[in-house]
Amino acid sequence: QLIDYPNLIRIQKEIIGLNILFNIYDEFKRNKKLCSNILWTGLNINDLIINVLKQQ
Repeated sequence: QLIDYPNLIRIQKEIIGLNILFNIYDEFKRNKKLCSNILWTGLNINDLIINVLKQQ
């Protein structure tokens, strides 16, 4: 059976989109874990902002 190329291209675009979505989710999980380890009473907000900007 011949491959339906338009269908293959659509699937490739979906996979690329899912990969982008997974990367966003993975970054969110890492940031959530990082934030959960912060002792919020001793937080220096300026240090937090600098670290977030460095990651971008």
